[in-house]
Amino acid sequence: MDPGLDGARVFWEGTPEVFCGSEADCLALRWISVSHEGSELWVGYYPDEVRRPISYRALAREHELSLAVRLLVAEVGADRLVVNRNVVQEAVGILYTVDNRRDPAIWNPLGARVRPFDGCGQGASFASCANRAQYNGMGTWRALDPASRYDPDLLADALDVAVAAWALQELGLVEDFTGGATNYVHRCGGSSYGATTWHCDGTRARGVVDPPGAEAHTGPILFRAPHEVAPAGYYRLRSVASVDYERRNVSGLDELITVWEPATAWVE
Repeated sequence: MDPGLDGARVFWEGTPEVFCGSEADCLALRWISVSHEGSELWVGYYPDEVRRPISYRALAREHELSLAVRLLVAEVGADRLVVNRNVVQEAVGILYTVDNRRDPAIWNPLGARVRPFDGCGQGASFASCANRAQYNGMGTWRALDPASRYDPDLLADALDVAVAAWALQELGLVEDFTGGATNYVHRCGGSSYGATTWHCDGTRARGVVDPPGAEAHTGPILFRAPHEVAPAGYYRLRSVASVDYERRNVSGLDELITVWEPATAWVE
């Protein structure tokens, strides 16, 4: 078992029947087998911890697993977590932005006299950095009470994907492919694929008319990293990576995740 994950248990060999033995707490976890580059790891977690209703203030006391999963459900959306074939890469990139905002060598590569992102910087926790001012979704029902509106089966699949992405990133099995991104933005899908969000979210007040067929939820995600310091004292950002949206059948989750179904003998 890997003891270093905050809120989950991980095993690299065997099956839950083998490594849990008769340990009731271990058997009570939801175990998912995550495939990555020909290897397999088992991740066990409590679904109720990551989907139960919680106040924004109480997030500060949550395990990092719960925070990361709620962040991904809030920022990506449960439906996109399930249907986007490239969502693990997207999710891992989002999680790295939180880590990168806490590393001065990344968010301030030129050593300029600039302030870190609110709640972030050296010594900041995941909870303080992934705040609702920086990650708007963390103040919404998607993070604070996802089970209140999402279909239960859809949410269950989305939680598994989010947990898998977090484990892969937290264990360092997927490196930061963004090259030090601290920001990201979802672009338009549909007929305006890749266009700025102003072209797909009804922002007529800004003088932009949505093209016919534009879709706000099925475009690529664009990651951006600090580039140079503007005269006003902030970093200009440059695009460093993007991940395309590619729809798949829900059954495609089998390519990534297998959920352990205990035999009758293991059910009390």
